[in-house]
Parts: sequence; C-alpha cells; structure tokens
Amino acid sequence: MLTIFVLIADQVTIYFLKDQVSGRKKRIYGPNVHHITIPAYEGLTLKDIAEFAQDHPQVNDYLPDGKEVMKMSKQWISNVIHSVLKKTFSDWVKQQVEKRNREMVVERGLTIEMDPEVAAAFEASTKTSVLHGAGVHMLKAGSKRRRTKAEIASGNDAKTEEENIIRIKMARLDEMEQ
Repeated sequence: MLTIFVLIADQVTIYFLKDQVSGRKKRIYGPNVHHITIPAYEGLTLKDIAEFAQDHPQVNDYLPDGKEVMKMSKQWISNVIHSVLKKTFSDWVKQQVEKRNREMVVERGLTIEMDPEVAAAFEASTKTSVLHGAGVHMLKAGSKRRRTKAEIASGNDAKTEEENIIRIKMARLDEMEQ
C-alpha cells in the first residue's frame, strides 16, 4: 500500500487533483515527506514561499500551477517544497527568520552590552536540541510537575493530620450519641 501526501478536500482544487491523478503532477509518498514549521513572519508568507519556489523549477512538478498555489495551505506548500529541496529550503527559511529577528532587534532597540565571556556563556546556554527526550513532555501545558520527596512527605504529613482530626471529631460524635 502506498501512502501519498495529499491535501484535505476543501484545500485543493479539482484541477490539481486531476493533474495528480493523470500523472501530469508528481506525488510525494508518505515516507518521503519532510515536515517543516514556518513561523508567521514577514518574509515567510505564502506569497514569499511561492516566489522562492519559482526560482527552483524542480518543485513545480509537485505544486499546482499559477494562481492555484495561493489557494493551498501554507503548511502543505512548505512541506512539499521542503520534501523536494530539503536543506536548500530549510536554510532559506532560517535566513528569513534571522533577517526578521535582526530587524526586530534594531527596530525595537533590543541590543545590550555585555562582556564577551558572558555573551559566550549566554549563547551556549540558549542552544537547544531538536531531539525530543523524556523531558520534552514536561513542557506541555497539561503536564504535571513531579513532586520532590520533601513535597511528598509534607503532603503525607498534612494528610495524616487531617485524618487524625477527623478521627477525633468522629470519637467526640460517638461520645455525644451515647
């Protein structure tokens, strides 16, 4: 069984589907799809991405013709381009993000002065890994933080104290009933 990377019915035109079924447009099969996340930045709009794709003719075999590209999902178009061009496209996206970030720093006056040693330590500390270890689940909004042994012990102490208070009250109630 082949898995093909296609669009949801309300995001695709009948003409593009016809081109894919007839073989005029190429398909990307499931295992060959490379997903990429594109931030909503100036310079990374669907129009900008479509213009980038025009400079790479090998991508046109996988995308709708002309104005139909603008009717498609930005995420789908980006994933198709990334699947075909791989590093070329991801490098372009990184350049656009860095360009936008540099502009924001200048526009909003976000620069600060610091010692080169402190700057190097800060730079090293903000590097992140793209691999997802077990700790990545702790970043989810609904995840619970694990309690320390001290927190567990204090929770148990409070629970035991509450149980003792309830026992005392129950004993007093029993005495009153007799």
